[in-house]
Amino acid sequence: HISGGIATADTLGIFAKFGVHMACLKPNTENIEYHKSAINIYTNYDGMGNGFGDMFIDSDNGGDNMSSVYSSIDGDDITTVKTVIINKNRTTKKNVTLSIDSAIDYEAAEVYCFSDGASEIARLAEDVVVTDNSAEFEMEPLSVYMLVFRSSMAELEDTSPDDELVEEVPAD
Repeated sequence: HISGGIATADTLGIFAKFGVHMACLKPNTENIEYHKSAINIYTNYDGMGNGFGDMFIDSDNGGDNMSSVYSSIDGDDITTVKTVIINKNRTTKKNVTLSIDSAIDYEAAEVYCFSDGASEIARLAEDVVVTDNSAEFEMEPLSVYMLVFRSSMAELEDTSPDDELVEEVPAD
């Protein structure tokens, strides 16, 4: 069931936040497709081995207990920010605004998702447009997203990973 996938994705995000480097899944049922997708959203979201970064960066959802947000970069590469965002609400879509506090300008975000009724991770057809390091989009009920924010390499002067903060601003 999707609730297992959401719980697994949320748990893995918490593990990343607190520096846990390994987790195991011991299934007690044969139906673990959502659990596998939750693991894959962090380890292989695009089917080509790309996953959540190895350096956790601050993320904040403003205290909303019906969503979670976790963000990372790969090493010192701040040209790409990877953010997992989860809508735990069973019936309501969630409009969110994601803001990146950085000296770098991000241009767009690829979006990967699994949700209730669709256990396979899929890339959404359209990237999310980022304007002034802010992006808005709508999340389906009971869904998990990986947003991969990209920037131009030319903008890397005088920045460090400590400059990053991803904040979810509830639009509802």
